[in-house]
Amino acid sequence: MRLKEFLSVRGIEFQSINILQDPAGRAELQRLGARSIPVLSRGDEFVFAQNIAQVV
Repeated sequence: MRLKEFLSVRGIEFQSINILQDPAGRAELQRLGARSIPVLSRGDEFVFAQNIAQVV
């Protein structure tokens, strides 16, 4: 299951940022130290979408 679908199905609000089109989003990804996408972040914490179990 894809991350956006996972969140939507559970009624979890989220903001989707396309880092290819949003320089600020790209900068935030770099600030977090994340080197692959998709990433789910809250504050200074993040998990990679492949680790959806960590989101629950």
